[in-house]
This record gives sequence, structure tokens and C-alpha cells, in this order.
Amino acid sequence: MVFDSYKTARSEEHRFNARVEEVRLGPRAETRIDKTFGELADYSIDNRAKRKRSCKDDESIKPRPVPILDPLLLLS
Repeated sequence: MVFDSYKTARSEEHRFNARVEEVRLGPRAETRIDKTFGELADYSIDNRAKRKRSCKDDESIKPRPVPILDPLLLLS
């Protein structure tokens, strides 16, 4: 196989190696995240927002304007 550039060849090599690794590992079960949007929002405020300068902006999701999102499960 001939490629137009070195960059394209490297990209295809990485893609090929990833596919080989996927085949080598075999079929895998789907991973599920059993977290809700509300839990994610609380985690974000408690753990991530503290380290940011814009903490006040992130705290705006604490009193969530759309509480209907709280029970929704997140998908990976």
C-alpha cells in the first residue's frame, strides 16, 4: 500500500494497530455508567469546580433549572 504522505501512513498504521489490538482482545461487554445527571452535577461541583477560577459559573448548575434531568441515566 502506498500513501501520499508520511503523516497519512502513520495515521493508517495507528488505525491498523488499534484494530489488531481490538481483535486480539476479543469481544468485550458494553460498559455502563450507573450514574444520573444529578449525581454528575453534584460530583462536578464538589470535586472539579473547586480547582477552577470560574467556580461560581459551575455552581450555577447546583440549583438545576431543569430538575427533570436529575433522574436520567448517563450513557457511555
